[in-house]
Parts: sequence; C-alpha cells; structure tokens
Amino acid sequence: MTELHRWLGPWLASLALVGCSEASPAGKSDNTAGTDGGTPTTASGEESTASTGSGGSATTAAGANGTNASSTGGATGSSNGASTGATGQAASTAGMATTSGDSTSGDSTSGDSTSGDSTSGDTTTGGGGRPSYATLREAAAAANRLIGAAVDAAALAGAGTQYSETLAREFDYVTPENATKWGPLAPTSSSYDWQGADAIVDFAEGHQEVVKGHTFVWHEQTPSWVSTSMSASELNAALKSHIETTLARYRGRMRAWDVVNEAVDVNTASGYRESVFYQVLGPGYIADAFRWARAADPDVLLFYNEIGAERLGAKSDFMYTMIQELLDAGVPIDGVGLQSHVSTHRYPSESDLRANIRRFADLGLRVNISEVDARTKNVPGTQEARWLMERIAFQQVVGSCVVEPGCEAITFWGVTDSYSWLNEESEEDPLLFDRSYMRKPAYAGALDGFMGLLPVRGANLVANSDFAGGATGWEATTGELTVAAAEGESGNAACVNGRTDVGDGLLQSGLLEALQAGGPLAFSAMLRVDAPSSVEAALLIVEGGEESEFNIASRAIAQDQWLELSGYLGLGFEQAPSAIALKLYGPASGVELCATRVQLQPLTVD
Repeated sequence: MTELHRWLGPWLASLALVGCSEASPAGKSDNTAGTDGGTPTTASGEESTASTGSGGSATTAAGANGTNASSTGGATGSSNGASTGATGQAASTAGMATTSGDSTSGDSTSGDSTSGDSTSGDTTTGGGGRPSYATLREAAAAANRLIGAAVDAAALAGAGTQYSETLAREFDYVTPENATKWGPLAPTSSSYDWQGADAIVDFAEGHQEVVKGHTFVWHEQTPSWVSTSMSASELNAALKSHIETTLARYRGRMRAWDVVNEAVDVNTASGYRESVFYQVLGPGYIADAFRWARAADPDVLLFYNEIGAERLGAKSDFMYTMIQELLDAGVPIDGVGLQSHVSTHRYPSESDLRANIRRFADLGLRVNISEVDARTKNVPGTQEARWLMERIAFQQVVGSCVVEPGCEAITFWGVTDSYSWLNEESEEDPLLFDRSYMRKPAYAGALDGFMGLLPVRGANLVANSDFAGGATGWEATTGELTVAAAEGESGNAACVNGRTDVGDGLLQSGLLEALQAGGPLAFSAMLRVDAPSSVEAALLIVEGGEESEFNIASRAIAQDQWLELSGYLGLGFEQAPSAIALKLYGPASGVELCATRVQLQPLTVD
C-alpha cells in the first residue's frame, strides 16, 4: 500500500458513507477501586466523589445569613512515519483515523453481521436535515474516527451470536480487554496461552476491524512469577522477552499497542506508581519498553495509556510533562490514551477534556479516548433519569473527540452491560447496549457526538454570576466580601479576604427551587488567588435535616492568575432536599479568593 492510499483510504470510505441511514467477569480491568483514577478527593484536582463534611466552618446550604438567590491540525506521530494523520474538522471528510498495514478503518461493512436482530434497523438522531446512521461504524466513519470496544474473549467464544454480531456491526476498532495482558498470556515463565488473543485478532480480521493490543506493562494482571524478588537484570530480560515474543506473533496484524499503562500516581513522592517495575527498575522501564517495542515491530503504533488523566489537574500535568520529556529524549511514542472511566455524578468538563486532547496532539501524538464507560447508579433516581445522564456524558466524550482534530478514536470498555468489569463491584449499566443487546439512550448520545454535537447548555441558574449587581445574592462564609473591577478579566469580580479556614469562601444560597429536580449540569467559574493554592466548588445539600457536600471540581491554581474551574455533574436525591447552596473555597486561611463568571447550567439534548 502506498502512502497516498494509506492516507486516502479512510477519507474515501467516509465519502461513501455520508448520507447513509445509522474487566470482564473473568478478570480485573484497568480501573480498580482505590487507584488515583478512582474516587478519592485530592486537593490537586483528581477525580472525586461527593464528600461529606468539608472540614471548614459550619456553613449551611441555607446560607450564613439566609440570603436567597433567584432562581486543529490532525495528530501525527505514526511509527517511523509509516502513516500520517490528516487534518480535519468535526464530521468533515478530511481523513483522520488511519490504520497501519493494508486495512483501513472506515469500512462500512461489518462482515457477517445481520440486520434482523433486536439492535438493528435505522437510527435517526434528531431532525433538521441531520444525517442519520444505521450503526456506530457508519457514524464514526463519516466523522473520520475509529469506534472501538474492549472484547471479552470468553463472551466472544461463548455468549452466543448476539455478542459477536453486535461487535461486528457496530465497531471497527477492538481491544482485547484481558487476553493480551501479560498475566493471562504468560501463566508461567516458559509458556504462553494465545487462545483468547488469537480468537479476538482472527475475528477482527474477518470483520474489517483493526486491533489495539493491551497492554505490555501494567501494575495489575502481571504473571504470578513476576515480583520484587527479581533482580533488575532478571525483570528487564523477562519484560523485553515478553514484548518481543508477543509482537513477533502479531506483527502486521495489529494497528497499535498500549505499551505502558497507568504508570502515574501523583499521591506518591515521585509522582510514579510504585509498581513492581518502578521498585525494581526505576522510571527508566517506561522508555525501555517503548524502545523494545519499536525495535520488535517498527510499523505498529505505540501508545501510553492512563487512567484519571482526562481532567486538567495534577495527574494530567504530570503525564504531559513525562511524555514530553520522553519524546525529547527520542523515545518512540506515537499516541496517548485517555481512558475516561467516568461517573455520571461527576466527570471532566468538555473544556477540560478538549484542552487535554489538544495539548497532547500538539506534541505530535495521536489521542485515543481509550476505555469509556460510566458508573450511573451512584446518582439516586429513576433508571430513565440515570440513563439520560449517561447519554449526555457519552455525547460529551464522543463529541469532544470529534470536534478536536487530534483525537482519532473512541473505545468503549465493553460491548454490553452484561459484560462489564464494573459488574465485579456491583451490577451496573455502563455501556451502550443493555443486557438484552438493546440500544440504550447512550447509543443516541454517541451518534450525536459523532456528528460533532455537544450537549446543550441551558440558562445559568446562578444569580448575579458576573457580579454586575455588586454582591447581591452572594456572601462570604467568613471574612470580608468586596466587589470591584476584575483585574485582568472583563467585568467585576467578588473577592473574599480574611478567610479563616480552607472551607471558607464565597457562597450563594437559595438554589433549591432551581436545582430540586436534579439532572445533568455543567459548572464553571473563573477563579484567582493571591498565593499558590487549591480551589474547589461544591454544592451544599440538606436532605432529611442533614447537610452533605457534593464536590463538583477541584484544581491547583497559581498565584495571581485567572483559572477556569469546571466540571459536569449529575444531581439526584435520596429524598426531597430542603436547601441547596453553591460554595467556592479551598485556599489556605488568609489567602484571598476571587471569582467571576460563575455558571451552573442544565444540560439537555436538542
């Protein structure tokens, strides 16, 4: 295949499609409870869940004073220049997602998938002359993106035809969920079990799908014979041999590999996860793994994959600096994966996700949204309400990828709710298809996202959000609140001086009427401090006479610089709330906290 054909393949396929009608239970996966991609709240802006008790002064949701408020060039960086991403805008026909080897990613056919089962048929997503697509493959091809799924080898072998037909019809980019991890592949130091991996690769090749291997180096699902008792030379030799052996078997049959997975942990002194690899080899194992992989297969694309790095903050900043330094040292990295295991109660904003995609693409890297799923059941309410939040979350994630030229692929971490690693913790409904293989509202959200449509923001529910009316509707929990022209920003800003605790800040109460119905919301505010600090936003909610604090977003902030703090959230209640307030806080006592353009907007689909 010539360079011209490799570049034009997905573009030509997309032209043919514009105008068409629409850990697994057997093993651990990549987002386990207690990891820094999970749920603990940190001051540096990592993912968190709603928390109770801010450790500050006893501010109530009703307010300290009872105040009422009225209601982009494409990513490049393929292996040794083997293929080059083209530029292109969302839902245009400029080729973006490319494959290595002779297969292209935009093929509209899906092998032997059938059209008569419960999930087939025409799908339309809105009116107004929008195109409609019969499958996700068609929608993704028209947007010049790859649409992927993590494949459970046991389900592919034994779950019946619905699993394989859905996989073939809807997806063109597959990742073995567990079958190509080191532990499952090499149960002993002298033997390999290729059965599950071979079956997935064979299936993909038979259905015009490309494959991303996952993963050579991860702190979990390593073989039982790999341990800290090994010497550095022993572990280096074992890892190098594993990479070379695996790449030799699948050379020319895989588009890409996640070479290193989840090496960052900003809660350690070093910033690196203190895995067996780090403890025995130091951080140099990351560069070595990529160099060994490139030497073993010069044509396959090599990715670094990370959890909890979608949001702007300490973890994504550390990852960015690490990757930049590796690239500067000549380490062959072609792309990064932002996993995006989200929870609909709190997840990164569109602006955060897009900014992260953009800055990694600006390094010349391909960006994959690599492991999408959604916890939904931690938001109280009906299934209908939870699934609407999931629909909006998936539309936001997919749409953010499509409108950023540097993002080439979105992979969902499973095919159907029946086969999700999250079921190991509790029965969840985190994917596009329910347990009967019916398309959920999330499917329509993904289709809208592939058309470059993002969730619609409604009217701002925060009164006097730009402080044009002075301090009306706002109060300081402690200290003095003043309003003046915002230095370095347009309009006014409110500043709180004399704060006595990290939990003190700026408060707007009286949001009960606006928020009592709950639902998906977008938050953002411009904040500034006069000393390096962390800043946070939270809803204070009173239910059954008890107040809880729902953390929306948190992030480190430099001195005397305006920073956007933002996040999306899904709001639900165990019982009818009696008071709701919004609080901005976080810096140490005595640090001045200023805010302007505070927004809390309902999210809807058009």
